[in-house]
Amino acid sequence: MSRVRALAGLGVLAIVCSGCSIAGLEPPRSAQPGQPQPWRRTCRQVPLLLVSDLAVATNGVLWATDTLYGNDFGKVQHVTGWVTAGVFGGSAIYGLYVAIACQSLASQAAPRESAAVQPVPVKRSGFPDSVMQFRFGSSAAQASQSCAGAGGTFEAQGGLSLCRSPAPSMARPNVQLEFRLGELSRISLLYPAPAEQLRPSFEKVLSQAELYYGSPQSGPAPWSPTCTGASASQCLQAGERPGRTVWTWSLGEIELVPSIASDSTLVELRYTRYDHSGE
Repeated sequence: MSRVRALAGLGVLAIVCSGCSIAGLEPPRSAQPGQPQPWRRTCRQVPLLLVSDLAVATNGVLWATDTLYGNDFGKVQHVTGWVTAGVFGGSAIYGLYVAIACQSLASQAAPRESAAVQPVPVKRSGFPDSVMQFRFGSSAAQASQSCAGAGGTFEAQGGLSLCRSPAPSMARPNVQLEFRLGELSRISLLYPAPAEQLRPSFEKVLSQAELYYGSPQSGPAPWSPTCTGASASQCLQAGERPGRTVWTWSLGEIELVPSIASDSTLVELRYTRYDHSGE
């Protein structure tokens, strides 16, 4: 049994002696931020080599303390065992040093890496004084001139007015205007969006609005499956407002909602300035 154990130990030694910690691991060092970090590859090798060191060192002790042979072979075995235990025990100590160094480098790298992946916060713009060519507080006559100056057609519709674009699009939508006490107080951009494209168009306007105004204070509201595709018109006519999103300031608010007018689906971006005249 002792002979088998000795032979097994020699086999293990032959396999791992070329891959012990002291031979297979370089002292881990960090590189400049943004550069490849070779210490990561080194540190991934530590557990396997450290286990190998301890296994061979243990076998070395077993050989050294084996009393089966009392002749010259036994003496060689004892010397070889203690040398093996010493070499691989020292290698294991070096492996522990590398493991501690790896842990230290990982702790130092974690805050830097966490900071590197943090999203850059969007600088929140204030509530605008004007939207496209229309300025809050202006009169209907001034709004009409602004509409004509941009090539649109100004149409009065009861308490509302509409600046109709020559070719309504996501780039040049129709603009609905609402006046309070003779002053422009609400501006709504009406982006055309066929029912089948209503949600993708809404998401596009939402992403652009978030670039300017940051994260909304409310929404987006859930988008129900019944408001997707060709059924979107019936959904909106029933009074649902999927995706409703609101940004608020002390001066006013911006509301983004899908809408419908004359059986045509729209994405409406509505700017409302609060009335502070009584303050």
